[in-house]
Formats: sequence, structure tokens, C-alpha cells
Amino acid sequence: MRIAKCHQALGNDTLALQYFKKSVQEDPASEKSWNAMIDFYIQLGDIDKAFYYTKKALLINEDSVGYNKRNALLLQTLGQYTEAEIAYQNTIQLGNYELEIWIEWMNTLIFLNEWEKMITIGHQAKEFYPDSAEIDFRIAGSYRRLSLLNEAEFFIQDLRKNKKDPPENLLNLFPEFKTIFKVS
Repeated sequence: MRIAKCHQALGNDTLALQYFKKSVQEDPASEKSWNAMIDFYIQLGDIDKAFYYTKKALLINEDSVGYNKRNALLLQTLGQYTEAEIAYQNTIQLGNYELEIWIEWMNTLIFLNEWEKMITIGHQAKEFYPDSAEIDFRIAGSYRRLSLLNEAEFFIQDLRKNKKDPPENLLNLFPEFKTIFKVS
């Protein structure tokens, strides 16, 4: 795998790919090899190939946190939101509590208009990231979509109190908040 990474660093993608595949063939149980090859395809922008190899890797070890994380992110990128939602849940259940995973899981639920579940997942995420404005904003927006305005206002006030105006990309998730917050 080191040779593959050297060729990748030198920009020799053909040889890098050849050595990534050789590394996986020599040790099919090596998560480092599979993850490196999948990440290589992601860097190339070949999401379909990255997804194909993620699925193959999951057949070898369905309990791999790394494979499940990549699977969830790739499913979301491919627009397979229902499957991505399940994959994010699996990733969390396997012990990956990264903020990115919680955020992307919540984004998937927002896309699916699963407001109640988004709120539940948001509160679970707050146990790990109690000061995350990104989580608070998503929870507030979800309460607002359910017309639970008092609950939404609680989170909005908390964001204001901590002087945390969400960036514009977050405001695009809930445009109704653009009049409340300054765009940063």
C-alpha cells in the first residue's frame, strides 16, 4: 500500500490504482488497504467505483466503522437518501460519533422531511456535542417545520445568546430563518 500512496503522491494514478488493488488482493481483510483504495476513487471523483468497492469491502466486514461511514457518505452523495439514513444509523451504532456523521445523518433526515426523527437524532447528538450551533440550528428548524414554535424559539434564543449566527449554507436548509439571523 505504501507504493500505491507514493504513486498517488506523484500523480501517477494508473500505477497507484494498480498497487491499491494489489494490496487488497494480498490481504483482503486489510481495512487500511480497502479504505485507501476507496478514498483514492473518491479523490478522483469516481463515486460509482468508490461505492462499488465500499460494497465489496462491506461483504468482507460488515461491522467496519470505516466502511459503514464511507457507505453512508457515498449513498448520500449518490442521492440514495433512504439507504443513507440507514447507513448513518449503522455507523453511529458501530461507535462512530464524529460530528460530521451526526450532521450528515441529520441533513439526510431533513432531505427526507423526517422532522420528528431529526429532532430525536439531534438531541442524541447533543449528548456528544452540547455546544454545537449546527446541531441546535437543525433542531430549531425541525421544530419550526412541525409548527412547534416555542420549542424552536428555545433553540433560536440559545443561538442568539451565544452570538452564533449560522453560516449561509445552514440558512439555506431553513430559509425562514434568514430574517432572524445575520448572514455570515
